[in-house]
Formats: sequence, C-alpha cells, structure tokens
Amino acid sequence: MICPSQAECGEILYGRKSSLWCEKVQWINRLRYILYIVNIEYSVRESAMDGHKQSSKIAKALAHPIRLQILEVLDREGESCVCHLEHRLGQRQAYISQQLARLRDAGLVTDRRVGLNVFYDLIDASIGRLLPVIRETAFALARKERQSLVFQPVTGDSSKSCCCPRCLEKINALAG
Repeated sequence: MICPSQAECGEILYGRKSSLWCEKVQWINRLRYILYIVNIEYSVRESAMDGHKQSSKIAKALAHPIRLQILEVLDREGESCVCHLEHRLGQRQAYISQQLARLRDAGLVTDRRVGLNVFYDLIDASIGRLLPVIRETAFALARKERQSLVFQPVTGDSSKSCCCPRCLEKINALAG
C-alpha cells in the first residue's frame, strides 16, 4: 500500500502501510513548506535596498584618485570613450577600463557600445554635483590639519590626439 505522502516522495513500502513513515514524510513536507515561506520573506526583505549599504558602495567606488578624475572628465565633457579618457588622464587603457568597471559595478556610470568603442557617461547628474562637495571637504580637512592641498587639473597630453569618433569629428569640424 502507498500512502499519499509516500507517493509524493516516490517511495513504496512493499504492500505495508507504515504510520511512522507517513508522519516523517509529513513533517519533512511541513519543514519544506516553512523553509519555502521563510525564503520568500527573506527575499522580499532583501529586495528593498539598504540606504547605508548603497551609500557605502558609492563611497568605496569614489575612494580612488583615478576614479574621481574619470568622474570629473565625464562630468565636464560628457560621454567619453576609453581612448578619450586614456588621452585625458595619461593612464593605460587597461587600467582605465578596470576603474570604469568598478564605477559601473557601483552604479555610477553607464556604458554604450558603438562598433569597437565603448562610451561611458554618468548615470545621473547628481554624481557631478557630488564631486565639488568631496573637494570642499578635502580642503576643509587639510585646513584643519594646517596642510595645503593641490588638485592637479585633468587636461591630458596635448601632443597626442585622441582617435575616438567624437574627437575626430571635432578635429574635422575645426579643420574644415
């Protein structure tokens, strides 16, 4: 005889009905149901973002000088490709791509592929408004410690020309 609980589990008791077996299977099914409900409640709680966790994720992404410079260039000049940022910052393409990936993972920049070029832009204008606040805070802390603070301007090497489509359009417009 097969009890309904045993049929669910695919077990056969060779013609004998076992009440102990039925009770075990029922308890296991109850436990599975409770775990299922708890998992649903847990996933619902996890779907709401914790503001402090999100803020710390952003702060960690901003805690690197090159990433701050990348954000400054994107804020000032708008959407830029990696080769443009490479030219502007004087860093290797692989290093800039690595830093852009960290910024993208933190949700600060967005990317768009056009042919072989990948263009990056700030996800929101509020990120650009955050950069002067960071500088102001750094200056205030330096003054408090009676230190001077210098931010090197991000201008790039004018002897090299960026070969991205956006820069080539500007060069052709100036030449023509």
